[in-house]
Amino acid sequence: MNEGDAAFINSGIIHTVTSLSKDGEYTSLNFPYKLLSFFPGSRMEKEYVLPYVTGKCLPVTILRSETETHKQALDILYEINALWNSPSGTQKEYIISMKITELWCALLPKLSDKSKNTFSADLVRRQRLQLMLSFIYEHFSEDTALSDIAEAANISVGECCRIFREHLQTTPHRFLTEYRIRKSVEMLSGDFSVSEIAGHCGFNQTSNFISKFKSVMGCTPSQYRKH
Repeated sequence: MNEGDAAFINSGIIHTVTSLSKDGEYTSLNFPYKLLSFFPGSRMEKEYVLPYVTGKCLPVTILRSETETHKQALDILYEINALWNSPSGTQKEYIISMKITELWCALLPKLSDKSKNTFSADLVRRQRLQLMLSFIYEHFSEDTALSDIAEAANISVGECCRIFREHLQTTPHRFLTEYRIRKSVEMLSGDFSVSEIAGHCGFNQTSNFISKFKSVMGCTPSQYRKH
C-alpha cells in the first residue's frame, strides 16, 4: 500500500501490519458491523450489511488514493481520524458513529461487484443463516430451544452452531440472548416493569434477565432506565 491508501478488512479476517516505511503511520478504525444495522433484523442489516460481512466472501478491499471513485470513502476516513484526534467535543463519539455509517454507504458501491462474483460458493449456508435469523427475530419472545432454530433451516443442531460460528463468530444461544436484551432496551423507555419486560423478551425468570442484561450492557435494567 502507498501513502494515503486504505484497506477495508472484513469481519473475522485475521491480519497484521508487518512493516512500515520510514516515518510511516498506520491508523486502524475498528467497529462492529451491528453499528451499521441500526437495529437487529432491520432491512439495512438484511440487505446491506449481513450479505457483505458473512461467509468471508469479501476478505479485503483496497482503497487507492489516486482512484477517483475511492476518494469519497477516503475523505470520510480522514474526517473520522481528525474527529478522533481532536480535543474532546460535544457528542464526538456519536458524530463518529454517524460518519462510520456514511463511510459504509460510500463503500457499498465498491463492494457490490466483487461480492456478487464470489457469493455463489457459500450461498446455501448464507440462506440457511438468514432463515435462522428470521426465526429468531420473529420468535425471540417465546421459549426457544437450539433445536427450534436449527429446524427453521431444516439442518442439524451441529450444522446450526457451525454456521453461526463461521459467519457471525458467535453461538445461536448468544445471538438470541443479545437480541432479546436489545429488544428489552427498547421497552425500558416505556412503563413496563422489569419483570414484565423479562416475560415479553423470552426470559422465564426476572433474575436470569437481570443477570444476562448486566453481562451484555454492563449494568442492570433498573440502572439503565435510571441513567
